Amino acid sequence: MIAIIATHPDDLLYIKARLTLLTGERELREGVKTTHGFYGSEEVVLLSTGPSSYMSALLTDLIINRYDPDVVYGVGDCFALSPLIKEGDVIIGSKCYLHGVNHHATGEPYGVIPGLPESFPCSASLGSRALGLAGSSGIRAFAGAMLSGEKAIFDKDEFDEILTRRYAGKDLYGYDNSTAGIALSCYLQKKSFLSLRVVSYVPGIEESRLRYHRIALESLPGVGRIIFGLCAMHQSKKGGAK
Repeated sequence: MIAIIATHPDDLLYIKARLTLLTGERELREGVKTTHGFYGSEEVVLLSTGPSSYMSALLTDLIINRYDPDVVYGVGDCFALSPLIKEGDVIIGSKCYLHGVNHHATGEPYGVIPGLPESFPCSASLGSRALGLAGSSGIRAFAGAMLSGEKAIFDKDEFDEILTRRYAGKDLYGYDNSTAGIALSCYLQKKSFLSLRVVSYVPGIEESRLRYHRIALESLPGVGRIIFGLCAMHQSKKGGAK
């Protein structure tokens, strides 16, 4: 089984429409439902968490405890933090930082939860395969670090201050509101995780803010194609092991 966890329900439209068999919805907890189906022989569970790293961490933990997926994918859109990145690009996560965590009183650096690393890794092997699939599909994709916080930030000056004060030298590529929460739960549960985010907004470009919802919806099918390519590789690997 694979789990695909998104920020918003619309992030899953392309993926849900192309499952070969939908088997219905199930209640994960009160008010939260998962969608189930198959892609070929691979069972798939879909969930949208809402824009919150804390909620995404909680719901990812529930998904893992309930269904024990082999792999967890995080999908959705993000805002560009690197000058290399343009609207419609795909950022394939290498690691994820959780913004807003402050345990300075305990001696921990900003952004570090006591007893845990400063960032949470994505699967390097899955990331390498995803980059290859993106290239063969004509999708512009980059591997890079993600930053996740609770707040939707549109102001470029605010981003610049955060990056300069808190994350200098971290080479961050994108910002969103849920990836690091998913990565945190997968790290604690020792699950393979990969983040794939389309860039919907470039801070400092006003026109970009006006169209970021449309850019996300138009670009997310590329993420779906990459994930289905990874699923096919996973099925082939399992079939060869029999």
